[in-house]
Amino acid sequence: MFKELAFAVMLSTAPVLASAHGPTPAARHGGVVEEASESWLELVLKNGQLIVYVNDGRHQPVANGRLGGKASVLAGDKKQDITLAPGEGNSLTG
Repeated sequence: MFKELAFAVMLSTAPVLASAHGPTPAARHGGVVEEASESWLELVLKNGQLIVYVNDGRHQPVANGRLGGKASVLAGDKKQDITLAPGEGNSLTG
């Protein structure tokens, strides 16, 4: 579904734990993996919900207890801001 939409996601997370270097890791949840600052994010659209899985620079899951963020989703000329809150495991959902 991501390939059908043209969108950009901006996400700020804290804390930043490690430096993300090297090749892009494989998607573990069927999404799209992108490097963001010093983390790796996997973006998944499932059942109308945006799920962002957060991994550190060593590709290890980041505990989401202190994480939060905002995603700006662009589809054509439409923009929607989505607040992301901790989900299961190392995910943020919105």
